[in-house]
Amino acid sequence: MKTNRVLAALTTAFLFAASQPCHAMWFDLSATNEEIKEMGIKLRTEARGLDQAWVELEFKPEGKLKAFDRVTMEIKDKNALLTSATLKEDSSCSKDGTLVYGFWVGRSMLEKTSLSVFIAGPIEKIGGIERREDSFYHLELKDYASADLLPKSAKDNSPIHSSEIAPNATPQEVEAAKKQGAETAAQDIKAGVFRILYYGEPWSNGKPLVDDATGYRVQIVAGCSVSSCFVAEADAYNQAMRDWHAKFRPNSAPKR
Repeated sequence: MKTNRVLAALTTAFLFAASQPCHAMWFDLSATNEEIKEMGIKLRTEARGLDQAWVELEFKPEGKLKAFDRVTMEIKDKNALLTSATLKEDSSCSKDGTLVYGFWVGRSMLEKTSLSVFIAGPIEKIGGIERREDSFYHLELKDYASADLLPKSAKDNSPIHSSEIAPNATPQEVEAAKKQGAETAAQDIKAGVFRILYYGEPWSNGKPLVDDATGYRVQIVAGCSVSSCFVAEADAYNQAMRDWHAKFRPNSAPKR
């Protein structure tokens, strides 16, 4: 039985509300995958297109989860936190007391993504300071996703160097990303590799992964949430591919 990846971590945060200070302590609870299952927590991942995944968390706030408070998501690259968010319940899917939370994530980020189910602790007042000890169950997506959803070999990965998730970029950084995209496309064209990169809304079900204008294969590299540098680099890559096609229009089918 694979043990759910849990750190014996204790994070302390100070929260200030109105004139009443509150000291909050968060405890990471240790639980195996089997214990997570016994609590009724279900975590599903489903492939959408070539490079995206839909993640769905489902459970009932009962038993050990009776005092459920919130669900948070984190994406980390090694020890560096890339992004975090408190997820919103999907009320259209939640029914019969079951709570459902879902979100999109690039498959390249799947093994870096984790969820935490927080349980609210009792509030105690000590010396005029309110103290609450919350706890949470930590779930690493890589422990639950099927192997075919995790990143493949380097040749199948995105050719884009810019991070999908990054802080606001400077004009110089965006310009450098454009240059990188054009250079990568030129290298691919020289190697006989022709493709159009896609990011944005989920690719239409049943629609062939082929670009209508060029006939090149489409590679899905990200979802909707992407950085300005990622957009600049991907767009420059695609523009170079389309410019080459418009200029030469090869008679033979391109290498895919």
